Amino acid sequence: MTREKKILGSQALAELLSRLQDGTFRDIVADWKWIFSFSRQFRSRIVIYTLLGIVSNLLALAGSVTGKYLMDAILSLDARRLVWMIAATILLAALSLTLRSVSSRFSTRIGVDVNNHIQSVVLDSMYRSRWEELNRFASGDLIHRFGGDVSTITSSAVSWLPDAVIAVITLIAAFCIILYYDPMMALITFITVPFLLLSSKSLIRRQRAHNRRVKAVTSRFTAFQVEAFRGLDITKSFGVEDRYMDLLHRHQDEYRSAVLDYNRFSIRTNIWLSVLSTIVQYLAFGYCLLRLWQGRMLFSTMLLFLQQRGHLQGALSSVVSLIPSALSGSVSAGRVRELTELEKEPAVGTPPKNADRCSVLLENVSFSYLPGSPILENSGFIASPGETIALVGPSGEGKTTTLRLILGLVSPEKGKAVMVDGAGSETPLGPDTRPLLAYVPQGHSLMSGTIADNLRLVRPDATEEDLWEALRLAAADGFVSRLPGQTEYLLSEDSRGLSEGQAQRIAIARALLRKAPVLLLDEATSAIDITTERTILRNLAQAGKTCILTTHRPTALSLCTRVYRITDRQIRQLTPEQIEAYAADF
Repeated sequence: MTREKKILGSQALAELLSRLQDGTFRDIVADWKWIFSFSRQFRSRIVIYTLLGIVSNLLALAGSVTGKYLMDAILSLDARRLVWMIAATILLAALSLTLRSVSSRFSTRIGVDVNNHIQSVVLDSMYRSRWEELNRFASGDLIHRFGGDVSTITSSAVSWLPDAVIAVITLIAAFCIILYYDPMMALITFITVPFLLLSSKSLIRRQRAHNRRVKAVTSRFTAFQVEAFRGLDITKSFGVEDRYMDLLHRHQDEYRSAVLDYNRFSIRTNIWLSVLSTIVQYLAFGYCLLRLWQGRMLFSTMLLFLQQRGHLQGALSSVVSLIPSALSGSVSAGRVRELTELEKEPAVGTPPKNADRCSVLLENVSFSYLPGSPILENSGFIASPGETIALVGPSGEGKTTTLRLILGLVSPEKGKAVMVDGAGSETPLGPDTRPLLAYVPQGHSLMSGTIADNLRLVRPDATEEDLWEALRLAAADGFVSRLPGQTEYLLSEDSRGLSEGQAQRIAIARALLRKAPVLLLDEATSAIDITTERTILRNLAQAGKTCILTTHRPTALSLCTRVYRITDRQIRQLTPEQIEAYAADF
């Protein structure tokens, strides 16, 4: 770098070269190309918004010039000219106000449309990403990226380039007006430009670093809030409120430190810019007073200069502020791009034929979430049409992982996980086979809304009769018929208002309503009494469903076609004697 400085003879160019070498500028350019890809389809509306802003600002400048001639008419007692200048001033003010209002409305409408478009693209991309990739992010972090970062990107996509064009044209126009009346005044007013441009370059890396830190801290804080609110019952039940208050204070301190550091940086920057602006302001005012004292300037011309200097300084400040704005947009774009560029699942093709006669097969499957920590090794499993298969074993041994393999959310490192149709054709488990599966996960899986809303989530065209048939098979029709409004009963967050067993039965009914031939139940009957559980399993068998369930209960095993035990990273089928011995252990 020392040799480069000597060759270039310029600290600024050396700094620029450093940025290019460390990739900062390349990242910023890539981020902004991505941002502009969203504004491209709204370009006609953005052009109109830009033109409205330009005309509005030019009218404001023209109003200042009109004000000069209005003052001249008053001082010269020219009544006719005064009337014309008053009319012109009012007309220009009215037009400027109207255009600013229209521009604001226009900008808001574009902003809402762009924000909705970006969120749609991001969420769709997240849905299509591999499960393992997406699960690297905390839910609070995803919320902040999807909300706060997308909002910043929207503002950048809609406003940054128009604001730059408007500011530059306003800057040129104000400078030309001052230059027309007094070239020396124009030079004094423009004297800060080199200092502002040079200082802004030196602030780029620190500005970007502060932005990244604040957004990262905010994401972690949001993640904590989501977990804290979701776990209120657990917190109160265990009496660990003080523990969570300590965690809150820790996150608050981290957030406070990041924000105050950024604020300190901003204050120092603003002081530097304000000092420059104040120096120029007093230089300009002193020059005007001197010219006025010498009788070489009219009082109205001095007012015009001061007004135009204000317009010019404001436009110049807007141009300079585009740099931190660009960096903020770049940081947010980088964070959201990270979500859109996650590795995607294979493209969805055609589901297997003869869906009702398909078998689920795992053969010599090995899988691990982390290198060197296998969950399953060389394991096999089969579920044929109409069978009820149980997966048992200690917690954490791989039962839920096996269901994820069947769902195609994760893929085996070795072996094959396929669906085999009646003709023997194999389709790898994944997006292509997922339409043939209905899944009931552990824990709360219902959403806010009515029971009918929750059921129709998987089949919007389901009739009321279809809903009640699914509820009947899930042994949920009895208690639902006693609820106020029945299927229109409104569920609150986390199914509050229902017992856990009732919520599980509605979740099973929702899975049944999908009409998928294979049903996956992950501890989905854990809160249901034994008699009701057996009723549900008999109903599923009579309906011809292939049912694969994980359970800790031995009472359900007698209704199963086969039982597999997962232990020591192996899936092993149990003999009738082993099933009896396993059940006896409980």
